[in-house]
Amino acid sequence: MKKWLKWFIILLFAFILFGGIGFYLWATDTYEPTEEALLYVEQRSKERIVFGNDEASIGFIFYPGAKVEKEAYSYLGVQLKKQNIMVVIPDMPLNLAILGTNKAEEIIMDYPSIEEWYIGGHSLGGAAASTIVLDNNKIKGIIYLASYPVEDMSTINDLPSLSISASLDGLATSEEMEEKNKWLSSPAEIVVIDEGNHANFGMYGPQKGDRNSPLTSKEQIDLVTEEIISWITIYSSLN
Repeated sequence: MKKWLKWFIILLFAFILFGGIGFYLWATDTYEPTEEALLYVEQRSKERIVFGNDEASIGFIFYPGAKVEKEAYSYLGVQLKKQNIMVVIPDMPLNLAILGTNKAEEIIMDYPSIEEWYIGGHSLGGAAASTIVLDNNKIKGIIYLASYPVEDMSTINDLPSLSISASLDGLATSEEMEEKNKWLSSPAEIVVIDEGNHANFGMYGPQKGDRNSPLTSKEQIDLVTEEIISWITIYSSLN
């Protein structure tokens, strides 16, 4: 083997190795749930957190934001459970929903008695959820929190979508959301939480690149819950 080729292979291997290590370290540097968020955790396993049970007629699968641990969304799960909606938040590989888009399929199979499913997610979680909504006829609608589809779905006219963003979001900015909301499947409803930000869709503290909000996480999630309940009430065939 020529000397230059040998060194090229060594350097390429080193690049792949250290690139993989760097990605792993980046992905595992997660946003942890606050102490308050942990108070709301209910049925937890390695695979998922479940709020409520399959005696509910409606299920909601929620994909966490990138690098955000699933427990950070427990308060949202508790609030929706009070409205007789079973909420399932799956664990994602390396806390990246884009690496576990098929989790919804597993959940739907595990709870066959649920009559109607909705899916959604925060930030990258919502984008990941949009990749599988057309593959399962039990999914009746999709909810985006500071998120949007990964591709243009505006020609789909039988998949209700709800987009909830925040006016002070420093990551999914108002300008970006206004542009990407054109990709929503219809019928589409668009809601903006006044003075909300990106991190307040969960309970995991401040997020790099985000803007400060006068709202607490609980206050913002309460507003989000109201919008979700109102929307499901309109579009669920079980009401």
